[in-house]
Amino acid sequence: MADLDATSSPLPDYDSELEALASVLKALAPLPDDSKTFVFRTAAERLGLSCGNIRRESSTRSESDQGNRSERSELTMTPKGFLRSKRPSSELQRMVCLAYYLTFVQEKPHFKTQDLTALNTDAAGGKFSNPSATVRNATSQSRFFAPGPKGTKQITSLGEDYVNALPDQDEAKTVVLSHKPRGTKGRTTVKE
Repeated sequence: MADLDATSSPLPDYDSELEALASVLKALAPLPDDSKTFVFRTAAERLGLSCGNIRRESSTRSESDQGNRSERSELTMTPKGFLRSKRPSSELQRMVCLAYYLTFVQEKPHFKTQDLTALNTDAAGGKFSNPSATVRNATSQSRFFAPGPKGTKQITSLGEDYVNALPDQDEAKTVVLSHKPRGTKGRTTVKE
């Protein structure tokens, strides 16, 4: 019997594992899901471990959330597949889709124009005629982007909702209309 014990692999220290698990669960419990995902991925990276695809959302969601399965599956696509699923019909739409992908898949919420054009290259998207102008329009006119820290941009909630509505162009237009600021019916200027 002693020979069997010496040749078999040692048993895991279950008490230590359960203690570590309890500590981790206690530390993560108050955090939102996105923060939990960040902690898991960062810890796994630091430890050189592979945890597979840690889901962004809990598997126990309400019935209304179950309708978002396709949205979650889009977050595991390649940039090319994501653009194919959204079918952007303009450079502006493509730019907003790329920003969405950067934010939620590559977890880069603050980006510059060059980040978007590099991702466009990875997605095998057509060349932008003037990417700086498109980003400027997405910020100042369409309100899909907002200024971020240190000269970066970030996608707005309108931009997120817009991308979620695609590829349905009519639904995307409805999203834009529903986000119009109230009380801006047009300014009248009085000439003196």
